[in-house]
Amino acid sequence: MASPLPQLVQTRDAALADLSYIDLAVRAITENENHPLEMKRLVEFIRAAKGNPNIERRSVEATIAQHMKAKGDKSRVVKTSPGVYGLGVRRYPRTEPAA
Repeated sequence: MASPLPQLVQTRDAALADLSYIDLAVRAITENENHPLEMKRLVEFIRAAKGNPNIERRSVEATIAQHMKAKGDKSRVVKTSPGVYGLGVRRYPRTEPAA
């Protein structure tokens, strides 16, 4: 069962409306205890934060894709599996070479 939107958006802050889609995606994932989120949930979070129910999924996905392409390894958001995105920070770096 999907957890509710992070508390941050439920008490809407006017300052959130000025943040970029990337900033809001990072906020959403952080508020979800740094667990990756499905794109659908990221879009819901961004719509609620911006107060605009007309934001399209494809706009958010395109923005995140461009961010990942431009930033490469320094991307703040990464695709963890199809339709799922997480933070670009590796918390547990590999200590052994891959087999």
